[in-house]
Amino acid sequence: MEGGAQIKLHSDRGRFDTGAEAAELAGDVRVSTSTGYEILSERMISNLTTLDLQSPGPVQATSPAGEITAGSMAITNRQNSAGSQLLFTKGVKLIYTPQATKE
Repeated sequence: MEGGAQIKLHSDRGRFDTGAEAAELAGDVRVSTSTGYEILSERMISNLTTLDLQSPGPVQATSPAGEITAGSMAITNRQNSAGSQLLFTKGVKLIYTPQATKE
């Protein structure tokens, strides 16, 4: 990932298709990022070449900004742009949790 950020994946089951350069993770899929996101879904699909990751169904997440729910999520890792992007779509809800201010 751009800038040294890391993503860790965990699931109950996984299927890898090296010919199609794809992986499908299913059952209690958990994504942890070094930037402070924890994302949960029942299914995610990954492109093993580009390292793009997509949840075609609902996700729940905790982030530095608060709690997020959405109908789908994608992480894109574009080689020729400003780096990776995390995109929540389809009915996104954020419960913002302000960080304590230092006085």
